[in-house]
Amino acid sequence: ALAWLPTEALLLVLSFVLYRRGVVQRMHRLSSMQQERNRKRLLERGQKIASLLPGMVYQLKRSPDGQYSFLYASEGARELYGADPQELVDNATIPFAAVYDPDRPGLRDAIERSAAKLGGGATRFRINNPEKGLIWVEVRATAERLRDGSTLWHGFITDITPLMSTAIALSESESRFRSMVSNLPGVVYRRSGDVERTIRYVSDGVERLTGYPASDFIAPGQRSFSNMIHPDDRASLQRSNKDQLERTYRLINASGQTLWVQENSRALRAADGKVLWHDGFIWDVTQRVQAEQAANERERYVRLLIANVVDAIIIINHRGLIETFNRAAERTFGYSEREVLGRNLSMLMPEPHRASHDGYLHAYERRGEPQAHELNRKLTAVRRNGEAYAIELRVSEISHQGERRFIGLVRDITER
Repeated sequence: ALAWLPTEALLLVLSFVLYRRGVVQRMHRLSSMQQERNRKRLLERGQKIASLLPGMVYQLKRSPDGQYSFLYASEGARELYGADPQELVDNATIPFAAVYDPDRPGLRDAIERSAAKLGGGATRFRINNPEKGLIWVEVRATAERLRDGSTLWHGFITDITPLMSTAIALSESESRFRSMVSNLPGVVYRRSGDVERTIRYVSDGVERLTGYPASDFIAPGQRSFSNMIHPDDRASLQRSNKDQLERTYRLINASGQTLWVQENSRALRAADGKVLWHDGFIWDVTQRVQAEQAANERERYVRLLIANVVDAIIIINHRGLIETFNRAAERTFGYSEREVLGRNLSMLMPEPHRASHDGYLHAYERRGEPQAHELNRKLTAVRRNGEAYAIELRVSEISHQGERRFIGLVRDITER
């Protein structure tokens, strides 16, 4: 009996080990089944979420020999490619065949860059949709390298046609705007409402005006437009804080020349009154200013000549109002120029000519013919002190800025 004891003990140990192994196997099977159920639940949940997305979620694998295969494709495949997701899994060429031919090289390059660098990336291209025709899509994917050398992409592709249509329309609009602005004889700009007057946009015309490219002025550019303003004009311009401005000032360009420019600008404010930016236009008015300066100089010269003529000269407009009264006239009549400018010439006449003077002018205008002009006439005038005296008057008619003017040359002939 004692001889069987070791055998029985061995059998008991073996039975326990077998029982234990069976328990472990059953637990492992239960654990595997639970994991499989969890995996299926997660997969179903992921598929439900993917089906709600406006696009297709996918897993794409490229083997070391360059063959592509879809491990997974969501329901979005139907809307993008008109194909069942399983069709993509069975035939990975369907999405590639839908790519618009001119976009194939760009997509191929994007795939190669992604496979080389791994990690995340995005690209846009066009595909032929069976219902909508040519549409824009965007692909965002993350690439990883598998142990066997394959590349696996986890990605999402969606229709971005509305976005691209807007972007293209905006680009075309901007192109038209830039083309239009480039043909304007000046500079279009937008600057911030900050103290630094930061320029946010300036047209290419600024180079024709200043000699420097637009990039020099746009923040954070290396050049300030304000520093190009003539020092004598800079301080007065910086003090201006009105919402709408029209100003003329001097500018020193890249070659050191001084230009006269006209700037019109307008401030745009937010609802709280804060200045968002200023939009403006600047153009070269050097020729205009020089012409005005020359005209003013000529006018000053003529006035100087008239002022120093020995005989009295009086210029009136078509209504009989005095516009010029030279020094000789001041001495002859006793009035200063300031006292008579804008007043009727009849103030220098005695009655009854004083009351009838305007009637003479009206009658002349109706006739339209000179009657008493370019002739020397002997008349009576009245000085400031009321003294009446004899004068010789010669009248000439001119047209200035579309209006009639009458020039009277008066000579005191009392001594005659």
